[in-house]
Amino acid sequence: MERLTAWRARAGGDGWRVAKLQAQALQDLGRWDEMEATIRELQILLPGEPGVPVFRIIQLVRAGRRETAVAALGDYIFRFGGAPQNLIVAAKPLAELGLAEGVQVCLAAARERGYPSDQLSVLLVQAQVANGDWTGARRTLEQVPPRAADPNWRELIETVTDAALSPAEPVQRALSDLLRRGQWRPQVLREAVAALLLADRLETARDVLAHAERIYPHVAWFGRQTKEVALQLMARAPAVADAPRSDGSPAVSEAEFGAELGRLVQGRHWTEATRLIQTIYRIKPTPDWLPRQEAAVRLAQVRIAQASSDRPALSTAARLFLNGDADRSARLLGLGQEFFDDGDAAAAVALAMVVNAREQGAADVERRLAEWAVRAPAAKAALELIAAGKERRVQEERLGEIRRQQELGNLSEIGVLARRFLNGEAIRRQLLNGLAEEFRRRGDNAAAETLTRELERARASGATDVPATPAVEPKRGVGTP
Repeated sequence: MERLTAWRARAGGDGWRVAKLQAQALQDLGRWDEMEATIRELQILLPGEPGVPVFRIIQLVRAGRRETAVAALGDYIFRFGGAPQNLIVAAKPLAELGLAEGVQVCLAAARERGYPSDQLSVLLVQAQVANGDWTGARRTLEQVPPRAADPNWRELIETVTDAALSPAEPVQRALSDLLRRGQWRPQVLREAVAALLLADRLETARDVLAHAERIYPHVAWFGRQTKEVALQLMARAPAVADAPRSDGSPAVSEAEFGAELGRLVQGRHWTEATRLIQTIYRIKPTPDWLPRQEAAVRLAQVRIAQASSDRPALSTAARLFLNGDADRSARLLGLGQEFFDDGDAAAAVALAMVVNAREQGAADVERRLAEWAVRAPAAKAALELIAAGKERRVQEERLGEIRRQQELGNLSEIGVLARRFLNGEAIRRQLLNGLAEEFRRRGDNAAAETLTRELERARASGATDVPATPAVEPKRGVGTP
């Protein structure tokens, strides 16, 4: 610390850089009062710089002071929440640190202001996975439209969370296969291994680590984790012995496999069907005809998972079955109808939502859910979720267009777009009111007054109950959704 203090005294105009290093060092030492004092000096050196309060929040999280960090985030949003990018700047490091509640605060603030929120939803998924909130991550991911996230990332998150939620062999194998066939960066593999260890999926973690060590031998972390996992598995060996494997299985023809799998599925012999699939996948080398039977295997796995009420395994098999072919989507929805008719509405809705995630806004999915909603609350809830996602995206797109016109100084077009935006719903009035206040904080009173006039006009016409007052100051702090 003495060297840093001396360095800072000589640093002149770059003293703020040394001050950041001092604050980090003080956090590491647990000298929090001194850390806070140093950060206050940083704020004096860099007044109005959003990065300083974000830096403080990060240090508070690293010090384990999560509640204080969330409170500081509320203050940050009060001061700097007028620009969408400032919310991203805060949320990114919080997601990396696993502070899901902090990312949720940023997401709520974005939605309150009508900002595009898909990127923040992606960051929330990242934080939830880091915390082991597998169900929450899947729920958040369902609200992220396909266009807003890399399809490879989406598939990885879905497969990782499935593997964390279900120990079923097909689910674990699906993750191992996905990570082996892709060109994943070391950080992605590290995060996948961390999730598997958090979920106590040691065997799958061992397989992924073996692959990671082969392609990234210079990354020491993989080697350390491999040794740690091996020790944990060794400690468990007396209690949980490995099942015998039949790697020397006799050759099976495609016709024999297809006929036997069909017979077992038709007879609902799920244990035998599972064993047959496992046996085929254990044959080395893999039979060259197996890819041609892939669709039949995936559908069989969907049925097996439904019979055992294993929802993660059902979702994994369903996703692997879909390949962009409309016929496969129709077949999966048809299987969902079969489940629904048999009284398993939850499985039917789960399949419909898998199709919807692949083909967002598919009319067939919504039509099918509407038919089921008459008798199944789960289908009604799924329809509401889809509709809410669509409405939120429409709001974000239209408010984004108003912001673009504001940047161009086009007041008449701002007025036209505001009139189109208002449709009598309270949430739209609140969003437009918030946008007027945003423009006012930026110093564009003309644009703010244009929006206020449209709100007043709507109130006077009786179309809405818009408050007579112009945009009001937002409350200090933002709550979680």
